[in-house]
Amino acid sequence: MQKNISAIAKEDIDTDDDEWFTVQEVKNMVLGMGKYKAPGEDGIPSEVFKCVVEILSRYMTAIYNGCPRKGTFPQRWKKALLIKITIPGKTENEEASTFPP
Repeated sequence: MQKNISAIAKEDIDTDDDEWFTVQEVKNMVLGMGKYKAPGEDGIPSEVFKCVVEILSRYMTAIYNGCPRKGTFPQRWKKALLIKITIPGKTENEEASTFPP
């Protein structure tokens, strides 16, 4: 039974409601990034992505579609640095939901 479940889990996920990213959508997303968008853990600023999107858009699209298709994402994509920002007029509270990310 366990072997059957493992085999099924390794199969590509493909359902009727799957809508994969298109190359044009990836280009639009990259070109729409703010000029001062903070770089991710890799340290690559958005301006670099904007410069290479025409050359690498097909590869980027394959990566962005491949992750959900396989059900795996790089650990680096799962990390974020959140800094608490207090909202003027709000009471000081340690509740996470009271701070915007």
